[in-house]
Amino acid sequence: MRLIWTFAALFSVTVIGVSTARAQIAIAGGDSSGNEVEESAAPADLNSKPRLLIETGAFNSQIRAIAFSGDGQYVGASTDSDIRIWEVETGELYHTIRGFSKEDSGIITSLAVDPQNNYLAVAVLTEHGSYVRTCALDNLDVTAGYWGNPEVPGQLGNGVTVGKRSARHLTFSGDGKYLAFVSTYLTPGENGFGLGSSYMLFDWEKDEMLLSEPVTELEEGEGYDELFGTSTLPQAGFFFGSNRYYIQPFFGEAYDAVADESVSYDASPELQWYGRLEDRVEQYYQNVDGFVGHGHGDVQKRKFAVAYSAKKNGRDYYQCDIFSGENASPTASYKGLLWAPSDVKVSYDGQRVAVGDALGNVYVLDSATGKPIFRSKSIADSMYAASLDQSKGILAFGNRPNSGADWKFNDYAKLKDGFDLRNRRLIESPEGDFPRAKTTLYGVTTTRMRNDKGQFVNVVAAGQEDFATTPFVKPFFTYTLAKGNHDNEVMMFRGGSVSLVADAIKIGAINPRPGVPGRGNSVAAGSIEKSSVASDVNLTKDDRFVTAAWTDGSVCIYRKSDFETRTLGRTPYAAVPTGSGTEFSHYANWRVSEIYDQNAVGDLRVGDIISGINGSMPFAFAGQFMNMQDGNEPGDVLDLTILRGDQEVVIPVTLLGNGVPSGSYVQPVLTFFTTKRGDWILFTPEGYYDASLGGHDLIGWKVNRGPDETANFFSARQLRQTLYRPDVIDQVIEAILNGDPDGARPDLNKVVSDEPRLPNAIASPTLDLRNQESFQSILPPTVAIQGAPEDGQVAGDKIKLTIVATPQNNLPVKSVVLLVNGRPPTGVLPKPQQNDDGSMTLVHTIALPEGRTDITAIATNSAASSSPSVVSLTRQGGDTSDVIKPKMFVLAIGVADYLIDDYDLQFAAKDATAFAAAFKSQEGKFYREVETKILTDAGATRSAIQDGMDWLYRSVTQNDIAVVFISGHGEVDSRKNFYFCNHETDAERLRATALSYTEIERMVQEMPCKILLFADTCHSGSTRGAKSLRDPWADLVSSEVGAIMFASSTVQEESLERDEWGHGAFTYAFLEAMRKKETDQTGDGYISITELELSIAERVRELTDGQQHPTTQKPPTIRNFNLAVSGTE
Repeated sequence: MRLIWTFAALFSVTVIGVSTARAQIAIAGGDSSGNEVEESAAPADLNSKPRLLIETGAFNSQIRAIAFSGDGQYVGASTDSDIRIWEVETGELYHTIRGFSKEDSGIITSLAVDPQNNYLAVAVLTEHGSYVRTCALDNLDVTAGYWGNPEVPGQLGNGVTVGKRSARHLTFSGDGKYLAFVSTYLTPGENGFGLGSSYMLFDWEKDEMLLSEPVTELEEGEGYDELFGTSTLPQAGFFFGSNRYYIQPFFGEAYDAVADESVSYDASPELQWYGRLEDRVEQYYQNVDGFVGHGHGDVQKRKFAVAYSAKKNGRDYYQCDIFSGENASPTASYKGLLWAPSDVKVSYDGQRVAVGDALGNVYVLDSATGKPIFRSKSIADSMYAASLDQSKGILAFGNRPNSGADWKFNDYAKLKDGFDLRNRRLIESPEGDFPRAKTTLYGVTTTRMRNDKGQFVNVVAAGQEDFATTPFVKPFFTYTLAKGNHDNEVMMFRGGSVSLVADAIKIGAINPRPGVPGRGNSVAAGSIEKSSVASDVNLTKDDRFVTAAWTDGSVCIYRKSDFETRTLGRTPYAAVPTGSGTEFSHYANWRVSEIYDQNAVGDLRVGDIISGINGSMPFAFAGQFMNMQDGNEPGDVLDLTILRGDQEVVIPVTLLGNGVPSGSYVQPVLTFFTTKRGDWILFTPEGYYDASLGGHDLIGWKVNRGPDETANFFSARQLRQTLYRPDVIDQVIEAILNGDPDGARPDLNKVVSDEPRLPNAIASPTLDLRNQESFQSILPPTVAIQGAPEDGQVAGDKIKLTIVATPQNNLPVKSVVLLVNGRPPTGVLPKPQQNDDGSMTLVHTIALPEGRTDITAIATNSAASSSPSVVSLTRQGGDTSDVIKPKMFVLAIGVADYLIDDYDLQFAAKDATAFAAAFKSQEGKFYREVETKILTDAGATRSAIQDGMDWLYRSVTQNDIAVVFISGHGEVDSRKNFYFCNHETDAERLRATALSYTEIERMVQEMPCKILLFADTCHSGSTRGAKSLRDPWADLVSSEVGAIMFASSTVQEESLERDEWGHGAFTYAFLEAMRKKETDQTGDGYISITELELSIAERVRELTDGQQHPTTQKPPTIRNFNLAVSGTE
């Protein structure tokens, strides 16, 4: 049995001691001098690369830490460097904190919130050491915290500085007076180094850090070798809701923070209860097969939760049990965990239990019943299978896992869905020649072993012929590829590591000694920059590309040639860690123990102390091998900082050959990602993309602002002016399908297109946003709203605000958009002032409606749009008891009868009339009045439609709702401009006879009220049947324009109509949703935007057998709202 009291992490040991060392520190929110820190928008950190991320709204990799808010109303979880916080009751994502991240720096190891609900504490592991940072819960984008002892090495920025150690297992006492955590580190020993641990205690009220010494240290042979295996080492301590006792699970003692001494479990009733609980839990699970558990609880509330994985009849299962009082068995259980749990926490009031698992799911349970209250939901399903038919251009995938006996290792799903890469449409039950890897032939395992220099190397064992006695540690996902240039070619991977090998049986250890060749015959290797797990890997039929399915919901296509073996450089010396006692850690200095090539090291001597390599900690370069991510090759020069007595010198050394065969980060040439609702995006690692209407928000770039700041995040929608390039994606796709690896990288000089760039788009060479300078060149401006009161309360019905937009590069601010509740303010806006430095200033007095008002400012330049800056204001006074119903104005346009007979449709005119009637029936119910203007067939001329748009604009006020419905054909001219085809449209004279898209956009942008656009047109999801440069609807739903868009289909799909429906499928589903009672899923008597969207989407897919997928997109500046009274059928 393996029981781990919460977060089981590498280097997780605990010690209790009684001696203390204290250090004065400053209060939260201040710098080291105690001065208040002013929040500011820090510039991008150009010393770290921007990271392109898929934005799922949840997590898709292992939850590293989890925590409740003090009142139990919110739950937070983290993976890697980011934190998401959800409201438990509603399941809504409350906030995302994007932390600093740089390769392996910035990893979050633990979370905790104080019981008073004021601060979120975060333990962060960085290349400079570990820190405990804090965020005030009322401003989560600003990291506050505490300075540690200035004499402790490794200090950097605001926060408790743990020094060159690892900080884990944050825990507050039940009254919030104390914060404790575990510090682990490496210690020198006779045989190399061992493992040490101490716990650290911080007096939250007195601002004092209490360090407990001595430490627990494990030498080699005393359990240290098991560190890399599955054996349990001593685990962390927790307060478990106690006000004073810091408990050591299964050690029989606790630390009394008040008396400053160790005590046994007999010291108090709550400790006695906990001791009995340990006995009951250990006895209950002792015969459970394959048990690995995590536990957490509250000794005052007498509640304890155990989340675990185990085996039954040879199959894994995952469960959370809750123990209460003196019961010997669980009083409640939850058996719905989808994967192995990785952390568990009980809320301070004992009423809720939170569990995180290895796939990124977060669950909140009722501790009394075990019933789920909340589970985090990604917008996408994990991918379990993927393969490409190059001849048909179909990317097939499986995101519905096999069940029962069909769930097999390396065979997790069937290819039940697909995406037509050329025509950009989702398809069901794809047909084609999809190569699939064979089931694994060899059981491959790996372990960490020492060579004769005391340095670690990875040893791979395959089958029974080689290393049969090697301890099993972590299995590789192993596939025999369907076709390859080598006999028995095998793709092996575990998480983000990928190797392509010729013969798995012959894989062996790499002998690190100079001049001695290794036995491994890997023909290709690489590391893929992913935090999720690959579940399927296949070669294309031409043996030139590799497809991989990932649990984050993406399918990636790689060039096989990128998995090239190359030899990493080997240091011309050997080094061992140095240090003594508790001050030593794996971030400590290293001592040169042997020199292999004096010519390569210059003046370097045996016994020299290495304190830095190329400005980084020496641990990253210690031993014979260079980190794969660093890409150091033979002949590269490293600058070693050497300490000799009181002197510090820099000595260059040259790397030798015969290092480890490896590869640099391998990135895909194209990634496909789709959501449960049918949105999709195709993108390259350089940043170019094509997307469905709602797909522009599915990826974004995380850009560091420095180790002491939260990171910036720029969605693809913000950068769409530059990066939204369907033509570039066409180029990459054709290269993949034609088996041309060299052509599968974006090159704007090779893009075959007669499509002109938009006037406001950048004319530039091919950009690669992985390059810091390239990203800097297209950064949007920053924007700030000045003049709003801090408490958000406004006396009176007006407020004068100043909007300041500042460029972050040499692109001047082009425009400033001001919105009130997502729409333009009433009246005429003054012209913004353009300043000499490229900034722009807008001063305006805004009329405030009664109640809450969200003021939003957005700034643009020629390349991108800023993130919205939002302030929420509440108008004081005024009578809000008598709420006046709004008015609705509907402009419905349907053209079935065209002057061009080939354009004629069946039901477009009927659809417009029925649509207007559906909203007219809401008059006197939800709306005070509903006015409609219906234009159909011969009455839907270009001038009549323009007059109708003018009527709509003149009729509405800020409190009304405007609705536009268009049903008919869309066309694109030779310059790729979009037009709606009115009755008299001449296909040869679109500019003169059809309604330009720009007229629709201008009408929408000028509307002072909320505006909904329903488009039931052929190819309405993109309106670009001829693969135009860009989708015009994408701009309509941006924050700057602000339309709420309901499109009848996705990109390249036909909007269907049939006699049996008497309407188009989209309009039929809309009319049905307005009549049906079940559209109101919340049961409040109303139909909201979200409820209408879900009802229409589900019904259209059902009516068309999955041939048509409606899409809905709402700007982030407009919250979900009720649109109508629900029907009664």
